[in-house]
Order: sequence, then C-alpha cells, then structure tokens
Amino acid sequence: MPDMLETKAMDIQEKFELYAISLTFTILGLSIHTAEFGNCPASDLFELLGWLLLILSGVIGLQRMAAVPALLRSYSLRQRGGAVSKDAILKLEKKTSSRLFYWLMVAGIVSVVLARALHPLYILIN
Repeated sequence: MPDMLETKAMDIQEKFELYAISLTFTILGLSIHTAEFGNCPASDLFELLGWLLLILSGVIGLQRMAAVPALLRSYSLRQRGGAVSKDAILKLEKKTSSRLFYWLMVAGIVSVVLARALHPLYILIN
C-alpha cells in the first residue's frame, strides 16, 4: 500500500499531466485561431508544421492518459499474485512514456513561434 507522500506525488503528477495536455490543445487552438497565411511561404510552412506537431503531441498525451489505468491495474494484479506477464507490463510502460509527448509539444510551440517571428524578422532585416 502506498504511503501518504507517494499518494500525494502521484496526485500532483496526474494533475500536471492533465495540465500539459490541456496546454497543448489550448496553444493549438489559439495558434489556429490567430493564424495569418500568405505573408511568407516559410512562415506558412512552420505554422502548419507546428499545428501538426501539437496535434500529434495532444493525441499521444491522451493515449498515455488512457493507458495509465491499465498499467496501474496490471501492477496491482501482479502484486496480488495475478498472472500478468512482465512483457505486458513493459508494453504498457512504453505506451505511457512521456518523452515523445513533451518533445512534440516543445517542437510544436517552437515551430509556431518561429512561424510568427519570421515575417517581422524579415521586415526588420530589410
């Protein structure tokens, strides 16, 4: 049975995961809503790339959140002596890995920021 600090840590982690997924979709929605195309082809390309990366990040984040309950059930079943293979648990752990989610989110944000900065930067230079 997890102690109080471990339970608190899991609760904070869960809230952070929900916040990160919400932030991803919020940034995606705002960038779509405020987009302006036609100023610069490179800017348009980075804008669309950013949208794609943010969509992928959000979908992966949602898949991760859906896989966490199955992983916790598997841990619980295994602790009680149930027949859960180590391979099944490793497969679920791989599904819940957060690295790809965060890297896609960061790449999407950078791409959108770059798309918004290219045209003003071009005007400043010339």
